[in-house]
Amino acid sequence: MLQKMENYKHALAQLEEAVERYQKTPEDALYRDGLIQRFEFTVELAWKSIKEYLEDQGMVLSIASPRGILKEAFSAGVLDDAQQWNDILTARNLTSHVYDEATAVGIARKICTEFLSPLRALLRVYEQ
Repeated sequence: MLQKMENYKHALAQLEEAVERYQKTPEDALYRDGLIQRFEFTVELAWKSIKEYLEDQGMVLSIASPRGILKEAFSAGVLDDAQQWNDILTARNLTSHVYDEATAVGIARKICTEFLSPLRALLRVYEQ
């Protein structure tokens, strides 16, 4: 579990760096694409580290999908806002499967304004 948490912590730090750079030049498509790529990677590590965290807490998980893991985390009180995390997963899926300019701009904005906070909050859960 420690390695997953460290990987998540590192990915989150890289995402925060990408947010900072993107906010300085939001018209730069290269920075936007890098931001989105780092977001995808961070979200992937988030749900996988949540799975390991729950297992380390003694939970037996029968579902291994991202949404199933998040549902278990809400039930266990690990995560607070189910809708926000569902929005994060939806955005991550959109960026992985459908790519157009308007979608990319909208998701990049949400990463900066809405999604970074719950991703940071997850790190605080691990540090307790």
